[in-house]
Amino acid sequence: MSAIHGFIFAGMLSFQPLRFLSILILSVLVTACSTTRMLYDNAPWLLQTKVSAYLDLDSTQNETVGQQIDRLFLWHRETELPIYAALMTGLADDLADGLSAPELERFLRGLERARYRLVQQAVPEMAKLFTQLSPDQIAHFDGQVRESWAEEKILSEMPIEDRQVKRAARWIDRFSEFYGALEPDQRRLIQSAITNDPDFQPMRLRQKLQRHTEFIAFLYEFPSPGAIADRLHWAWDDLDASLSATYRNAQTASLEATKRMILDVDAHMSGPQRARAIRRILSYRDDFTALAADK
Repeated sequence: MSAIHGFIFAGMLSFQPLRFLSILILSVLVTACSTTRMLYDNAPWLLQTKVSAYLDLDSTQNETVGQQIDRLFLWHRETELPIYAALMTGLADDLADGLSAPELERFLRGLERARYRLVQQAVPEMAKLFTQLSPDQIAHFDGQVRESWAEEKILSEMPIEDRQVKRAARWIDRFSEFYGALEPDQRRLIQSAITNDPDFQPMRLRQKLQRHTEFIAFLYEFPSPGAIADRLHWAWDDLDASLSATYRNAQTASLEATKRMILDVDAHMSGPQRARAIRRILSYRDDFTALAADK
């Protein structure tokens, strides 16, 4: 699952608390099954802590945010987790005889629709929160976001060959979490795919910094909740419209290369590796079902 998860959020380049929310909620798809329920049950507290740290909220703001997050997670538990469970059932069925390109696309569309519904639910409250920020809090938010990208800045300044080595190692770890230990030829397959995958890390960081800078300047104009909501929807509902054409092209090329790698690696999995992946997926389904029922 973690091999498929990462590029779903490739276009979410700013508005960190909302981005963190999406990743936090869907990160249950990449955790060990034994920790899925614990992570989800603690997600509201984790998110509130993250938002408070990023925005330097006062006690009143923090209490309000906590209530908003509790409502959001109640909606998510009741509405979205049953959909996740169905996605897992479908993915397990598809993996049984090898994942095809249409099957992968269908699964990705399901995750994208989940992201869209989450954005629709979260944006109104997030917009209200941004209108309550003081200039000092906006400056704090700006600094926190830029600090969070320090490691990415170091990565973007590395020679491309070094970045490829690191990316290949991450993907090998992701596939290993999903399918189990990989054979040497399977590892070489991933390494070869990463070498041929378009590298747009420096461009990605520049795009993120540009969008973030524009958003901070926008906040300093102290816009209305409706204007902020429109801005967030523009950035999140229609990712293509809010990204440069150059970046969109590079991102699309990388995404297509990643899909090809996933399908190629899956096609070279052994029976026991495939069976392990299916067992893990079905355990996610069971966890999501149980969490949805625990209201």
